[in-house]
Amino acid sequence: MPDSEPVRSEAGFLIAPVGDLVHLKLTSFRLIDEVHIQDMDSAGLITPEIEEALPPIMRERLQEIQATE
Repeated sequence: MPDSEPVRSEAGFLIAPVGDLVHLKLTSFRLIDEVHIQDMDSAGLITPEIEEALPPIMRERLQEIQATE
């Protein structure tokens, strides 16, 4: 599992790094997680650097989701 520390916003909220969130969503890989991945991808939040940092099985899952968009 990702081990990055969350960042605290000016309002005091903890914000998880996008790469960690993508990893967690691809680990669970439920329908709602796939929809969240689609939303993040369409917003341009999933960068090539994030994709490259994923383990092979996670990259396959991401590509599967991207193929259905």
